[in-house]
Amino acid sequence: MQDSQNHLKEFLVALSRANVEFVVCGGVASILHGVPRITFDLDISVKWSGDNLRRLINCMESLSLKPKVPIPPESLIEPQVVKMMIEEKGALCIYLSGLR
Repeated sequence: MQDSQNHLKEFLVALSRANVEFVVCGGVASILHGVPRITFDLDISVKWSGDNLRRLINCMESLSLKPKVPIPPESLIEPQVVKMMIEEKGALCIYLSGLR
């Protein structure tokens, strides 16, 4: 458990240092508000702008994170790709792998 907490903290610190505009959601947000619970993942919501997404992608690359969907992270900046993922694939969020 301690190891996963360090990875979550490492990612949050990297996002903050890179000036990525994001909010923490889900279980970690509950913990930060004092609700005792166990969680092993990190849910964030990011501002969906080109510059902010580039900063997010740079953070992902620096920590060797990869999307679980079979597309390169740079595709998130392409509006037509995002539109297709939402309309044709029913995407509600993008999951990352590598952060344990």
